[in-house]
Formats: sequence, C-alpha cells, structure tokens
Amino acid sequence: ENVVDARYPISQADCDYLAGLQALLKHRCYDGQEHDDEYYKQFISDYYPPHYCKRRWSFPGRRVKDNPEQRLTQFHRAAFKKFGGLESQEARLGVYLAYLSFCWKLPYYGSAFFSGQVEHPGRKVMGSVDDPVYVAINPDGVFIIDMDDVVFLLGLLYEDMTWEYAEPKNRENRNCIPCLFLQFPEVENGTKVTKVLQVFSREAVLMDNIIDTCVKRKCELFEGRTRGASTASDHVDGGDATFTRDDDDDGIIKPKGETWAQFNRLCLATFDKKGKCVDANIRKPKPSKSSSSSGGGTIKK
Repeated sequence: ENVVDARYPISQADCDYLAGLQALLKHRCYDGQEHDDEYYKQFISDYYPPHYCKRRWSFPGRRVKDNPEQRLTQFHRAAFKKFGGLESQEARLGVYLAYLSFCWKLPYYGSAFFSGQVEHPGRKVMGSVDDPVYVAINPDGVFIIDMDDVVFLLGLLYEDMTWEYAEPKNRENRNCIPCLFLQFPEVENGTKVTKVLQVFSREAVLMDNIIDTCVKRKCELFEGRTRGASTASDHVDGGDATFTRDDDDDGIIKPKGETWAQFNRLCLATFDKKGKCVDANIRKPKPSKSSSSSGGGTIKK
C-alpha cells in the first residue's frame, strides 16, 4: 500500500518491477489472451501511484508504447517467466519475498507516516505556500518526503541528528501550528556547519514521542552490546557514528554517518560551529518555555 499510495518514493522502473510482482501474486499466472493492455487499463491505479498512472499523449492513430498498462503487461509477463505459476504456497512465498526484499532496502521502510509542511525555498520572494510533506519515522531515523512530487527530500539517522519540539505561544490560535526542529551536521564549502529544518505539523508531539522512544531503544541495544565487551563506539543524537551495524537485525547495515538530502528543495537555517546563524531561511521559533522539549541522549561508554 505504501508504494501504491505514493508514500515510498521509487523510480518508475522499480515501480514497474513491483507492479509485475503484484500482478503475478493476484492472478497467479500470466495469460496473454486475458492480461493485455486493454485489460490492465481499467485497473492501473491498483498497481501504480497516481504520478505513474499518467498516460502519454499521442497523435490520433499512433500507438504510444510506454503507457503504464503496457509496462504492467510487460512486467507481469516477465515475473511469470521468472517465477512461473503460483499454484503452491511455496511459489507464492518466493514472490512475496522478492517484493519485500526490495522494500527492505528502502531507508524509510517500516516507518510511521505523519503529515506536515515545510517552508518552500524562496517563499519570501515568490509568496509561495508551504510544501506538504510526509514525515516518516522508523527505528533508524527520520525521513522527509515531498507529498506533491513524491520526492525523497531528507533522511537522517538518529546518530547524526538532534531534534526539538516546540509549540507556539498562542496555543488557541488554530493558524499557529506546533513544529519539530531537525538539526544535523554538514560540510559546506569545506567548512563544518549545522543545518536546521523546521517541520510544522499538528502531529509534531507524536513525532517527538516516537523519536524519543526510538533513540532510547537504540541506546538500550547499544548498551547491551557494550556489556558484551564490544570495543566499537557510537553516539546517538548528535554524535559521530564510527562503525556500521545492524541495530534491529533487519539485515541492512547502515553506512557510517549516512545522510540523504536535497538541499535545493529545502528551506534550511545554517549555523557555524560557534552557534552563530550565518543563513536564516526558517521562521523564528516562538516556543513556550513550559512546552518546549529537546530530544537528546548520548550513549554512555
């Protein structure tokens, strides 16, 4: 569902592959007489997210060869050629595993999704509105996904970030929305700086609690392993990850200090190592002292 609902940003080619597996799982075989372009044209939204359901325009009488129903037919046929008919439970499990194996590699797999919005770059000049985003949170980190364009904007592992939850002073004003500040290190023009992204969401308090729970869980896992005479070192929430590991035994090893970001699509504030703001591209926060909380926690050695 996360693929078809456009919560997982993936390429068209990857989406074609997964759609072919999904079609094979549904029909358990491929019948060229039945599963043709015309058949799939009416069901295309069951297999593709909306932005990949668009059909290409052509002159009357000309046939476009790259419409979604044609690609689905092609990849359904390819999946059947690879896996055969799914008459047995074992055969069906093989296709399920192939589908899940792809999803497991996505950094935002297994996330809880929240709705939010971020300020659009150049907003003050062009007067554009905020961009709607998904905030995906899983045991590994926080990931920002553009809802409209279905683009992966930013991904931060807990080792590489700090966060802070803040509420507006005027809580009774419905136009004032709580927010979450995500802070992470970056090298800009050869200089180490700190970037801050402000995410507005009425679900910000839930995000704060989930992040806090995930970080505490990672601390507990790490402390349990250090008791086993581990010599590796790691910091959660603002420290430097110095080794790679599979914290939740999901089979995916996370690279040291890995960060995903498309800075040209984000409105970020930049601070130097002394804490001075050198580029303020976010709104000034107005947290109330009683409600502002700072996420934190460093794993003790």
